[in-house]
Formats: sequence, C-alpha cells, structure tokens
Amino acid sequence: MEWNHTIEAEMLRRACCGDQEAYEHLYHKHLPSVRSWCWQITKSFADVEDLTQEVFMRFYLKLPTFRHESSLRTWLYRVAVNCSLMHLRQRKRATVSLDTVEIHAPRLAARIAAQSATRTTGAGERLIIEQAIRALPLGNQSVLIMHDISGLRHNEIAHRLGLSMEGSKCRLRRARRDLRLLLGA
Repeated sequence: MEWNHTIEAEMLRRACCGDQEAYEHLYHKHLPSVRSWCWQITKSFADVEDLTQEVFMRFYLKLPTFRHESSLRTWLYRVAVNCSLMHLRQRKRATVSLDTVEIHAPRLAARIAAQSATRTTGAGERLIIEQAIRALPLGNQSVLIMHDISGLRHNEIAHRLGLSMEGSKCRLRRARRDLRLLLGA
C-alpha cells in the first residue's frame, strides 16, 4: 500500500478516535525518522530509544489537539527536536551532589571490589568512582544510584522517575556497562 496524505489523514482521524491499529501504523511509519532526528541532535545511541519513546508518548497524548495545520511529519520533527534539546539541557544542568556521592560511594566501591577481587577501595579510587558516576548520562546515573547504592527495586525506581520497569532495568544495564568502561574493569 502506497503511503500518501489521504491515507495518513485517515489514520490520524482513526487514531484520534482511539483506533490503536491506526496509531501503530503511524508509529511504524514515522519511527525511523524520529530515531534519526533524535540521534542527529544528541549523538547518543544510548539516549535515542528513550527520546523516541518520549516523542511518541507525547504524540499519543497530544493527538486529539493536533490541528492539521502542518503535516504529521513536521509536527513530529518539532516534538523530537524539543525533546532532544530539553534532554541535552537537563544533562548539562544535572550534577550529583558530592555529599550524596561521598555518602554512597563506599557502598558502590565495595560492590565493585566484590566483583573484581584485585581492586581495593582507597580514597583515590572513591574519587575515580565518583567522577565516573558523574560522567554517566543523568537518567542512567539516577537509576544506578537509586538501585545499586540506595537499594531501591525497579518498580520503586520506575514509579519515582516515571519510567516502565523495563526502562529502569535498561538504564541500569547501560549505566553499569558505561561505568565498567569508564573504570576500565
């Protein structure tokens, strides 16, 4: 089936009326473009999936207010740009309090030491760990601190951060992977 403006308009109309299949058609049609736009702005494959989900969640929630003054592609582009830029701003502003990190760093260091018996947890290593944690993307950093340091479960983290449980688990995997790379473990 060739995709044209008439088909898109019909899918939009049906999606506005709650037709989940129509929404899924629109989602699959525009998914590659949205991913590409998010990557072009953030240059971070780790953030693209989260941003893409956010764009389509906003699309789903704001669909009834879509005024058809522009094409859906144009509107999604604007949403993707706004979400990506907001993400970059938040990442720039986000810093972890040294007090918080210093309180929890020994527990994290102990876990890393348990995983790698050759390492010790001296003051120098705590500083390196603190710097590595601060270098993580904010979302991944938050999940790592909440799970591995504060001991929260994924359902609690998901609730506090407005994520799905799978989103929380995914961010924790990314944070641990990135932390291992940063620490050279």
